[in-house]
Amino acid sequence: MKLTIRLDRFVDGPVTEEQPLTTEWCAERLGEYFQPTNGPFKVQIKARRAADVVQADCVVSGSYALGCSKCGDDITLGFEAAFTHRFVPPNSLDVGGDDLDDLFADDPDISAHDGAEIDLRSVCIEHAILAIPFTPTCVDSVTGPCDKWSDEPANFGDEMPEDEEDKSPFAALRDVQLPQGPAES
Repeated sequence: MKLTIRLDRFVDGPVTEEQPLTTEWCAERLGEYFQPTNGPFKVQIKARRAADVVQADCVVSGSYALGCSKCGDDITLGFEAAFTHRFVPPNSLDVGGDDLDDLFADDPDISAHDGAEIDLRSVCIEHAILAIPFTPTCVDSVTGPCDKWSDEPANFGDEMPEDEEDKSPFAALRDVQLPQGPAES
């Protein structure tokens, strides 16, 4: 589903609205550990146009269901990501010349519109992903971290400690029996 604003809507000044950001992209981009909750994310947009340049001030909000990175318990993490993105006319990012070819390529806050509308979907998806902390944890605001808190990362698999000798690259050969043959003379 598109998340767009037509350029002809800026005749009367800035455009302010709220649009849904569907979450079907989450499975492909985030895998099974981050599941969106409460339907589509919300995008609040305030966009204004000066000549052919459109500046969109956006806030993407929603929540993910995921596992705590410390204890492994299921938690719901709400987020709100505010950002500003500018859209310039088609072919404006191609400034020409060897030294200037990458002038705008490294600026994630500028992209080209198609001359008829701005498309905010991919930019909003990126900011929804960037809103996820590297190590999400369940935290109680009154008592502090969860009861199972530790300084070690959560163990989601086998809880048996590894043997030190199993770390050897030759551990798999330890039990190999070589055939005993006649000794050569």
